[in-house]
Amino acid sequence: SQSTGRDPASRATQCSGGGICFGDNDDPREPGAVLDDTGTCTTLCDPRLDEATCREGTICLDFSQGDDPSTRDFDETRAIGACVTSDCDVFDAEGCGEGEGCRVYAATSTAGQCTPVAGAADYAPCATGEDCAGNAICASDGADPVQICLPLCEPAVPDACGEGRVCFADDGWQIGICYTNPEGQPQPEAEAPPE
Repeated sequence: SQSTGRDPASRATQCSGGGICFGDNDDPREPGAVLDDTGTCTTLCDPRLDEATCREGTICLDFSQGDDPSTRDFDETRAIGACVTSDCDVFDAEGCGEGEGCRVYAATSTAGQCTPVAGAADYAPCATGEDCAGNAICASDGADPVQICLPLCEPAVPDACGEGRVCFADDGWQIGICYTNPEGQPQPEAEAPPE
C-alpha cells in the first residue's frame, strides 16, 4: 500500500529495503490521503536470533505471527521484529523521570519508551493514553463503555489487580491489563510469562 497511490513528495518518505515505518498513525490502507503524521524508518530484525541484531540502545521488538490452525493447508508463521528504542521497563517504577510514564510497544514485551504523561489516576476517565499516570493505558474495561485509565499488571503475580479485577493476558503476553471481574466469574489462574 505504500508503493502505490502516493505522490512524489510522499513517496520520498518511504523507507528503503530492510526497514519499516514505525510510529506513523496514518492509515496505510489510504496511501493517497493527506499525511497528517510521520513515523521513523526502523530496521527490521529477526527475534529468533540469540545475538542482538539491533544497534545499542534498541531492542528487537517481536511482531511475529503464529500459524492459524483453521487453515490446515497453509503455514502463516512469520518471524519478524523491528529495532525500537527502549529506555524503560513497564514494571520498573524508577525507569522514567518525573511526569513521565513507560509506554509499552506491545503486550509481548515489557520494554517501552519514557514519554510525558498527565496525572489521571487508575480507573479515572481518559481520552488518550497520555492522560493516564504511570504505565496505565486508556481503554474501556468492558464494564463501562467510557474509556478509563487501566493499569498494566504482571500475569504471573497473584491478585495483581486487587479485589474485583483480573489481570487479563493472552498466551504469549508478558503484560496484562487490569479489567473489572464480571460478577460470578472466577479469576483465571495466572501463568508465568514465556521465557
